[in-house]
Formats: sequence, C-alpha cells, structure tokens
Amino acid sequence: GYVSAPKFSDEKSLSIIDKINLQDKALSSEFINEDCFYYHAAPIYWCKALIDLKPLIKENLNIADSYKRKSISKKYLDFAFILLNSTLFFFYWIVFSDCYNLTQKYFSLIRVPKLGKENNYTRLSKKLNSELYSKMEIAEYYYKNRGNVRFAQFFPKKSKAIIDEIDKVLAKHYGFTDEELDFIINYDIKYRMGDELNEGE
Repeated sequence: GYVSAPKFSDEKSLSIIDKINLQDKALSSEFINEDCFYYHAAPIYWCKALIDLKPLIKENLNIADSYKRKSISKKYLDFAFILLNSTLFFFYWIVFSDCYNLTQKYFSLIRVPKLGKENNYTRLSKKLNSELYSKMEIAEYYYKNRGNVRFAQFFPKKSKAIIDEIDKVLAKHYGFTDEELDFIINYDIKYRMGDELNEGE
C-alpha cells in the first residue's frame, strides 16, 4: 500500500532510517504460524505489544479490541516484542505514519537484523513482560451486549527504564552512534512521559 514520505529533514533522523533500511530483511518475513504476539493498532504516545496472555486468562481479563493478533516465528518472537515496544519503533512509526493507525504495512517496512545465537532478546523480553504486568491496571466497563467486562490496561511509560535498555541493545545491532541513540531515547519525551488521556488501553 501507499506509504507517505518520511516526515523529517535532519541528518540524524535520515541516518537512523538509512541504517534500519540496510538490515537483512523485513520483520514481516518472519510472520509464520509458529507463535504469536498482540499489537495495539491505535497507539498514542507509545506503541504497545504483548506476548504472554496467561496472566490475563488466569484473572479472566480482556485486552482492548484495538489489540490485533499476529503470527511470528519462534526465533523472532522475543525480538519482535521488544522492538515493537521500543522508542526506536515508535520513532519509525511516527516518521512514516498518519500518527494514529499502526497497520501491518509498517511491519513490512521496518527491517531487522539477522539474529545470532547469543543475544539479550530473551532476557529483555522476560524483563519487559514482567514489568508491563507488574504495572498493569484493571478497568471495568459495561456493554449492553456483553455486560460487565474487565480489561487489562498497560502503561509502557512506567517501564521507560527497561525500554531504554532495549533501545541501547537495538542501537548496537542497527549500528547507531551514541548521538543517534541519545536522540532515540529522548525522542518526544516531554509528551510521551506526560499524563496522556487513554494511554493505558
């Protein structure tokens, strides 16, 4: 589908996008039916993804309808989970998108590195998953056709420290300079760390 031209002109942003585009393949090339993740299709200030729904099932909690399921290879599951929750991916999405809809075309656009046997992705994935659930809140809504429904709400901004750690690891694999990493970590930070309305869906 049609993708708009990137919304920036500074050399640092151009360099970051160029280094992403140099990678081996599109993330979507790993979308095979081995495992799955869930992504929030209407981000505001944070792109959100989930991989482990067992705590929700145990507590009879729902996730918002705006979360969509996506199949992925077992090899790239942890990498996709940390990437989609990273500030790097949020920056990438903002640059190319309408700043409202996260559609599958962005998974076809963003390129990812080859994964070696030794990496930090599983450790970071487990750490972030634990963080997201430890800071989760429960909301209850009444629907005429469904009655009372209890929803899990997630607040990635409360896990900024681990997301920064994730961006540091991604920066090494994408070959970013220290200045480019600093740009990513602090990207739009004033607004992203504020009290966003409806941020926790």
